[in-house]
Amino acid sequence: MKFYTHCKRGANNHALPKFLLVMKLIMFFLTVAILQVSAKGYSQKITIKQINAPLDKVLNEIRDQSGYDFFYDLKTIQKANPITINVKDASLDEVLKACFNNQPLIYKVEDKAVMIKERAPSLLPEVKEVLNIDITGKVTDTTGAPLPGATIRVKGSSQIAASDNSGLFSLKNVPENSILQISFVGFVTKEIKVTSQSNLTIKLLEQSSSLNDVVVVGYGKESKKFVTGSIVTVQGSTINDLPVSNVSNALAGRAAGLVVEAPSGLPGVGSSISVRGVTSYTGQDPLYVIDDVPRSKQEFDLISPTDIQSISVLKDGAAAIYGVRGGSGVILITTKHGGAHSAPILNFSMSGGASDPTKVPKRLTPYQDALYRNDYYMNQGLPANDPSYYSPDELNYFKTETYNPDEFKEISKTPYTTQANLSVTGGSDAAKYYISTGYYNETGLFNNLQAQRYNILSNVDVRISKDLSASINFQGTVKPNTTPWWYDGVGTTTLSDLTRTALNYTPLGPSYINGLPVGNLYHLLTSEIINKGGYEKENQTNINGFLKLNYTPSYFKGFGIDASYNYNKEFDLTKIRYTPYTMYLFNTTGTNGHIVGDQVVGSELATQNNYDYYEEDYGQNMIYVFNAGMHYNRSIKDNDFGLSVFYEQSETYGDTFSAQGQDLLSSTIDQLFVANSNPDLRSLTGGGTESGRESVFGRLNYKYKDKYIFEAILRADASSAFAPQNKWGYFPSLSAGWILSDEQFIKNFMPHVDNLKLRGSYGILGYDNVPLSQWYSYYSIGGNAVFDTPVNTISPSVYPNPNIKWQKVATTDIGIDASFYKGLISGTLDLYYKNTSDLLVPNPTTVPTTFGATLADVNFGQVDAKGLEVTLRHDNRIGNVKYFVGLNFSYGTNKVIKYPEQAGIPDYERRTGRPVDFITGYVSNGVIANAQELAAYKNVTYNGRHFELGDIGFKDVNGDGVINSLDQVDLSNKSYDPRINYGIPLGASYKGFDINVLLQGVGDREVMISDRSQWQEQNVLSFWSDYWSPSNPQGKFPKIGGLNDTQDPASSFWLRNGSYLRFKSLEFGYSLPANVDKNLGIRSCRFYVVGTNLFMIHDSVGYYDAEYQTNLTGYGAFQYPIMRTVTFGLNIGF
Repeated sequence: MKFYTHCKRGANNHALPKFLLVMKLIMFFLTVAILQVSAKGYSQKITIKQINAPLDKVLNEIRDQSGYDFFYDLKTIQKANPITINVKDASLDEVLKACFNNQPLIYKVEDKAVMIKERAPSLLPEVKEVLNIDITGKVTDTTGAPLPGATIRVKGSSQIAASDNSGLFSLKNVPENSILQISFVGFVTKEIKVTSQSNLTIKLLEQSSSLNDVVVVGYGKESKKFVTGSIVTVQGSTINDLPVSNVSNALAGRAAGLVVEAPSGLPGVGSSISVRGVTSYTGQDPLYVIDDVPRSKQEFDLISPTDIQSISVLKDGAAAIYGVRGGSGVILITTKHGGAHSAPILNFSMSGGASDPTKVPKRLTPYQDALYRNDYYMNQGLPANDPSYYSPDELNYFKTETYNPDEFKEISKTPYTTQANLSVTGGSDAAKYYISTGYYNETGLFNNLQAQRYNILSNVDVRISKDLSASINFQGTVKPNTTPWWYDGVGTTTLSDLTRTALNYTPLGPSYINGLPVGNLYHLLTSEIINKGGYEKENQTNINGFLKLNYTPSYFKGFGIDASYNYNKEFDLTKIRYTPYTMYLFNTTGTNGHIVGDQVVGSELATQNNYDYYEEDYGQNMIYVFNAGMHYNRSIKDNDFGLSVFYEQSETYGDTFSAQGQDLLSSTIDQLFVANSNPDLRSLTGGGTESGRESVFGRLNYKYKDKYIFEAILRADASSAFAPQNKWGYFPSLSAGWILSDEQFIKNFMPHVDNLKLRGSYGILGYDNVPLSQWYSYYSIGGNAVFDTPVNTISPSVYPNPNIKWQKVATTDIGIDASFYKGLISGTLDLYYKNTSDLLVPNPTTVPTTFGATLADVNFGQVDAKGLEVTLRHDNRIGNVKYFVGLNFSYGTNKVIKYPEQAGIPDYERRTGRPVDFITGYVSNGVIANAQELAAYKNVTYNGRHFELGDIGFKDVNGDGVINSLDQVDLSNKSYDPRINYGIPLGASYKGFDINVLLQGVGDREVMISDRSQWQEQNVLSFWSDYWSPSNPQGKFPKIGGLNDTQDPASSFWLRNGSYLRFKSLEFGYSLPANVDKNLGIRSCRFYVVGTNLFMIHDSVGYYDAEYQTNLTGYGAFQYPIMRTVTFGLNIGF
């Protein structure tokens, strides 16, 4: 839901403390209540009576009664011994222990899932037990290398030990008939019975690729082994410690097909995200889903990275389960939940660090700047005695004067970041919980520039009865932002403009004299704007409540019913204040008056008008989502069936309000009543929106012998964005998979293959992010004077098009998943093709201005996109060193197939047959350096004049002797959007030390330098020092000219390779040994340092950060810079 009016939120001196107090109270009482539930617990009542039954049959009965899902390989489960069991009203834990006693299998309970694997064979023979034993031993891997920090626990007791750096451990007075549990991160946990043997050597098996891992697939979960769609997952552990204000800023380079670009380094600003890049010239935003509920990009960015368990990206037909909103891909966040059979665990983390710009463009010195201006005046034909020139005495002054004002440096300070998080998690058979609260603070380069975030999250899962369970989720976020606010004379207020103003400030004079701002050189002074000019205080608040009920009747095996309700409210309040400030004029000296003296001769008010100004904007959205459905699973011999059907309804209501006033009565009170009551100095506007969706959808799964997999999805969506006759859309998807590695011929001829799966999918998805006013009449209220008498008027804004219908995205994907040598090497390969049709495009029909309204869009456009994605990973251990190396790579192209081109437009403006964001301009022949090169242009004119030495020469494409728009062409058949995106993750650990590195880059991308126009009254970038002049005929850049000369138009002269490779992040950590933790009375302790955006390994642009999303109208070097950040942190568990 988007507001149609500019709606932000601002400081409210009472709302924030009150909200934080409420959050603290909620967390306190909820924590106490849940801990009580956890402490008490109660058994999960399961009753089973079976004699010599297969294990899978017993597990199906447990699943029906408990609601827990079981994940296992069919061939693995067939190795189990028959089960004889007779229990009544037993707990899940008791039943599982009985089933797996003396079995060659082990199990692990996570969330509401039970993963079953083959038990590692014990290396120790059983001998006669003794009463109490003192045990010593050594823990190693299968090669004999010691494993320091392994945990050795006496099962069912508080006795625990940790292996030292040599892998050695000891335990005293171990009770007879005890079981030792030996665990180490990345290895299979082992259990052995205590015997009379007192000196043990215990070898642990390293975990193979986790094919039994559960993957979130949208309205459900699936074992990774059986996934048939193109889904990539980013584990929360890889981003939990990163110092970012928005989740999107942490995802660049972490998943194939996920394209993340940072618009700037401004505090609190998130990155743009697209799935598989640009595939349309309309909407590109994917759908964001948080814990099964569709949410906005704003809410996605507000989640604390510490609370994230995993992020899954649906890239192909698998997104059809989200129908109309899945056309641009789906990003699913799963937040952390508590675990069963876990005592309360308290975790605290904190970090702090500092930042600096990755790159600030260098500029000319005062002397270079003065020479630059003299050449400009000469090229403009000014006579030698014109006072605009800098005279020899003034040039000498600027050559020898020590001051060199750098306005950007003067207003900049060192930004810092701080964050802290506190969480408690635990659970029993009765309830599981995860509760956390967090704080993030980031300051900017300038005063009055700050972004903060306060978070609270509570996930509670409760088993109400044997058949009924509930999940309760609450999220709350407050995000206060403060920025300087200003008018630049034409109403522009962005921070990029403010940065540009600082970088453009001329060096030919001081910023201040005797503490007074100098107004001789430039009418704006950024330090005055920041400290005195005004502010924008924005408060963004989001509250989300979610309740889900699951009923799994014990009398109907495999059947379950789900129902959920979600309430979301987001509201923004913004307060803007602008105060004029005074600039002082000083006397001047020097032959032509270019040297600023120290005597005040006047002053002027720096303002857009003569009044100070106050504005207040408010907007809110309320979203209600109801979902209900059923699911049924059944196994018949080698056949597994699954069916789920859902109904979903959502409603969204939005309101906006904005009021402005001038000539304020108070300089400290930020309320509307202080504005002048004159109606001419006040304004008021507001609006409201509402929309809704209704959906019915389902998924059918089938597996045969756990080798042949089939999935079908169908969703029907109705949206208020379309007229009644077109409001329903239907979105099917089919996918299949074949696990070749389970075929005997693969096992015979390729014994080193752990997993090999072929998969394919086809689906039709939709997109409905269109203005509601496209299909019904929409009027604007205004006013005009008739015979000097004011009258209210009403006029149509858009002439409706009731035939508007869904945009459709047909996507085909073929993929391979593979792993080899027991997980040593793994990877995926995907080939995809997307055809987006019925795109909404502007109506090519022209209407006279007297018509009084614009025409609604029409469904006409079509775009094709295709590409490939590769993921590779190598995991290994050499002695005590465990390491991994990875690569994710994607390459994608797009082409406009159909677009309503207007009649008579030149060829270079036509979209059909070209990339979505293609680049146009003149073909450059380079700088005209000498008379011989100039002779080639003697019969060619540009802007009504002949070319001159030092100009950029343009190719006369149509040969008519005139360079104009008809000579512009498609310069490269490429676009500003990169065709190649890649990331290279690296990591290693050794005896408590760990290091993780991420390299991230893009390729096959073109950028047009946007800072090619330079004016004589401003400072210029240092690269312009090598410009053509009679004394520098081999200058790399054209002669100094004005806006209408050849340096300004887009041309191949300014086209650059926009590829780069960045050292995106480096994290180095150290975890205290387990025995030290025990002595300190804690569970764990880790210290770490993280650096982000550390440096560019390769950068083709050079003078500004190549990651900027820049185009012909971008600021390029004058953006608020991307920041390099280094933070130090601590994670501690109790």
